[in-house]
Amino acid sequence: MFRAVEAGLVRLSAHTPIASQPRLPDAERTGPEAAAAQREWIRTVWGHGHLATAIEAAAPALAGRIEAICADKVTEPQQIRRAALALLRYRLRSESRATPFGLFAGIAPVHFAPQPIANIGAAHWAIVRPDARLLHQIITELEHDLLPDLAVMANNLAAVQGERLVLLSQADSDEPGPGVVSLRWTRAVETAMRWAEDPIRFADLAVKLTAEFPRTLQDAITAMLRSMVAQGALITALRTPMAEADPLELFLDELDAADLASPHPLVEATRTAHRLLSSIQDLTGRGPAQLPLREAAEVLGAESHRPAFAIDLRIDAQLGLPPSVVAEAEHAATELQRLTRFPEGFPSWTAYHHQFLERYGLGQVVRVRELTDPVAGLGFPSGFRDSLFAKSEPWATDRDRALLQLAHEAVAQGRMEIDLDAADTERIAVASPTAPPHVGIAFHLRAADLDALATSRFTLVVEGAGRAVGTTEDRFLHLLDQADRDRIAALWGQLPTAAVGASHVQLSGPPLWASTANVGRVPQALPDLLALGEYPTEQRGALRLDDLAVTADAERLYLVNLADGGIVEPMVPNAIEPAIRLHPMQRFLAELPRATSSVYAMFDWGGAAALPVLPRVRSGRSILTAARWKITARQLPAKDRPWSEWTAAWRQLQRDLQIPSTLYLGDSDIRVRIDTADDAHLALLRHELDRHQTVILREAPTEAELGWISGRAHEITLPLAATAPPKPRPRHLEGPLQPATVADEQLPGAGSWLYAKVYSHPGRFNDLLDGHLDALHGTWPETPEWWFIRYKDPLPHLRLRYRLTEATGYGSAVERLGAWAADLRRRGLISRLQLDTYVPETGRYGHGGAMQAAEEVFAADTAAALAQIRHAAKAPVITQALCAASLIDLVIAFTGSVDAGMNWLFDHVDRSGPPLDRDAVATLASLLDTEAGDPTRLTASASASGVLDAWQHRSRAVATYRLELLINGRGDLDAVLSSLLHLHYIRAIDIDPESERACLRLARAAALAWRSRNRRSRTR
Repeated sequence: MFRAVEAGLVRLSAHTPIASQPRLPDAERTGPEAAAAQREWIRTVWGHGHLATAIEAAAPALAGRIEAICADKVTEPQQIRRAALALLRYRLRSESRATPFGLFAGIAPVHFAPQPIANIGAAHWAIVRPDARLLHQIITELEHDLLPDLAVMANNLAAVQGERLVLLSQADSDEPGPGVVSLRWTRAVETAMRWAEDPIRFADLAVKLTAEFPRTLQDAITAMLRSMVAQGALITALRTPMAEADPLELFLDELDAADLASPHPLVEATRTAHRLLSSIQDLTGRGPAQLPLREAAEVLGAESHRPAFAIDLRIDAQLGLPPSVVAEAEHAATELQRLTRFPEGFPSWTAYHHQFLERYGLGQVVRVRELTDPVAGLGFPSGFRDSLFAKSEPWATDRDRALLQLAHEAVAQGRMEIDLDAADTERIAVASPTAPPHVGIAFHLRAADLDALATSRFTLVVEGAGRAVGTTEDRFLHLLDQADRDRIAALWGQLPTAAVGASHVQLSGPPLWASTANVGRVPQALPDLLALGEYPTEQRGALRLDDLAVTADAERLYLVNLADGGIVEPMVPNAIEPAIRLHPMQRFLAELPRATSSVYAMFDWGGAAALPVLPRVRSGRSILTAARWKITARQLPAKDRPWSEWTAAWRQLQRDLQIPSTLYLGDSDIRVRIDTADDAHLALLRHELDRHQTVILREAPTEAELGWISGRAHEITLPLAATAPPKPRPRHLEGPLQPATVADEQLPGAGSWLYAKVYSHPGRFNDLLDGHLDALHGTWPETPEWWFIRYKDPLPHLRLRYRLTEATGYGSAVERLGAWAADLRRRGLISRLQLDTYVPETGRYGHGGAMQAAEEVFAADTAAALAQIRHAAKAPVITQALCAASLIDLVIAFTGSVDAGMNWLFDHVDRSGPPLDRDAVATLASLLDTEAGDPTRLTASASASGVLDAWQHRSRAVATYRLELLINGRGDLDAVLSSLLHLHYIRAIDIDPESERACLRLARAAALAWRSRNRRSRTR
């Protein structure tokens, strides 16, 4: 299902665990004696320069407190104990977590090799940038002072909703977070946004607007523009795009280009800080005194209690993976995909696909801006920020029940492992899920040494499942050598797509929290880049948000470029949490192309995740998910109980639940490895339990199990491509694309259409159609062109559509319809009547004349279905056979000849399925006058002439419609015919996919029989 397409990266702790590390004494105690011992321990650990340097960069407030303790300036025992526990946690973090963070851990490239390689040196180097939040504050201050000299550009994520210009603001702190801001959509604001579609100097924009609106004071114009900058509707060039790895350098370049009238002290301070930070690269042997971090922070006026800088670390390492490890990684990823909880995509996207088809129909093309508008369109899917759709939790499935049983059986039998066999996999796996085109996998390897790795004596433990290639590793591209950067850029260009011929485009845009930008910057690696909500780079591609639209077929959604008709599959090459931290438009564009693909993710226990104990799950040499324990404060003595009592209770709990000594404390990658044989580590565990009332524990590797890499914490990431070919390009995208507009929609009373929904029991639909509707139409001056369809949403109902004329105006038509429905309601024949907006399915059936001709086909097909219903009620005929005969007639009319029609049925109808009903086959044969050479002549019966007349009328309408399609250059005629056949079946019989397939197979069988007889007759 997946194959590794290129070597990846390794995340690696910067230093190996320190041998003979002193234990933190009396960690559970406070008091003068314990404080004295803890102070000495702090001094010893702080003496390890690399740890002190890393903490000073990551937690300057803690570093200052520790230095004060070491200098005897802090003597309060409780403060010393808290500092000691914090220092212990950071020390454990440096030894046991591979997640890149400051100077604690970094990255190095990984290559494929015949034999394993693990050469790690000490010549690490780093790139240091101002913290994103600090840079945001600097820019905000400079924008206020220097705005007239700066270039600005309209924010393309600002949307016009009614009489307001609305956008999401970026938060510069955790509270209160991003918020919706809006401005009145005046003519001046509209003009400013239009003139700023391309970069323009702020002062020049103000001058142009003043000339355009001479009655408005220039000060008022300037104030309005300043407000637009402050609100984010206009973006200045100082807001460097996320595709720039070094925002400070580009920021200073923009200030140089602005040609400031006079020096600004903050600009000069920023230049000084940039020089200081540029001097930091090689870290070999450099401690806190040799790194000018404090000096640079003071120059910038950074807050002393916050980290002032973001540091990305390149580890001095050469790693090579043998083929056996690569093959096992491919196996693990394939198993994750097969065991997915959501084989048809996330439920929110599955629902959105259905909602799109319900609102717009198959093949319709809708601009992204209109679609995501919560009033004019659908808005965003459920679970998105600002979505109007209710968020629903997944239902319990057979998979959930099977996992619950497997977990319970394993734990009850004293086993902390489920080794999946074929039977287990059959119960919980999906046989052939539609995999996304490319994904990533992260894992660590457990092997005693390189020889064990070379001889396949290793265990692969899955640590992460990237939703796409690049999500976890590409933010480190700027740390790689040029050859490695070129290699990864080439990989991006060759990645498979979900649809044939689709093109990748890199999305770039700021996150909703300024601080998140530290982990979101990714250099441009694709030729096409779509900038969202940011001032773009000079290398931006030609693609614009306004050019993007969405369309759908029965299987999936597609993002298309209206400019060239191409399918676009955007990529967000970072691991920013999408639901909260990413702008919903970025998330929408990135997720949509794979919305209905099987969800590739970490192993999901589903409903079983609530269990307090979960065993590890193994497949081959791979651990798909480690054993996990959820411990609550209720299971152990309260925090005021003696230490001896607490530890005794812990040891008993540890035995009862089979908890090992070496554990990860914490969930996800916010964790440290502890050894419960160490009382200091137990004190840390108790401290976390007292704070949060619940802790998550997972089994962790020992240093010996990481012997092949000298005991270092590590995570290897590999890019993977799906082995299945991409899906064909939808036929409806052939030819020019014509997006839907609001003007296409016919609201009740505002156009020439009446669209009504009549709710009732499906068993009464034929009674309503054959008789009761005639009574309604008899009250009108003349019966207008109309058609119906059976539907569920989810309640069953009839959808009635009428093309009104002057004789049947909307008001009188609704009045008659209401009186008719009220009478039926009193008689218990219907439950309710609903009027709705008619949205022509132009994407499915064509625009203009083609759509009008299609509507005439719908009316004619309605007459044919009603004639068949009446005939079946009076004559002893199997309705499936009668419907199959009608489908044959419809295919012949659309294809233009008997031969073409029979061949179409033979080629396009799926023959697979259970045996056909023999009586239905015989009945269909009796309905077809094959001896006369015409396969659609009904045998004479009392009501047959009505059916034949309706079919003939429909044939003329179908021929006219097909001609319109050919004139308009419509290429997907097969899809149109398939839709017409589907509509006829549900008109004539019901909504029943299995029965519908059987009816089509019945028609195909008749076509096969006709072809065989026709072939024999030609050979005589």
